[in-house]
Amino acid sequence: MTKHEIATEIPNPCKVCGSVQYIIKHHFEIWIQCKRCGNKGGTANNLKDAIEKWNRQNVSEADR
Repeated sequence: MTKHEIATEIPNPCKVCGSVQYIIKHHFEIWIQCKRCGNKGGTANNLKDAIEKWNRQNVSEADR
């Protein structure tokens, strides 16, 4: 992953509360979690995939 890819992969606002403050957590896998309400995105093996999963879950039904 290049610096450019990291800069362009930005998590969308939380679908539950609209917050743009996140916690990126990892243990054996990586996920994004909202700091305000605790909404958790899907787990992944790398940050890029974790952001993609978060962004997919945060797309409204009307946008799909």
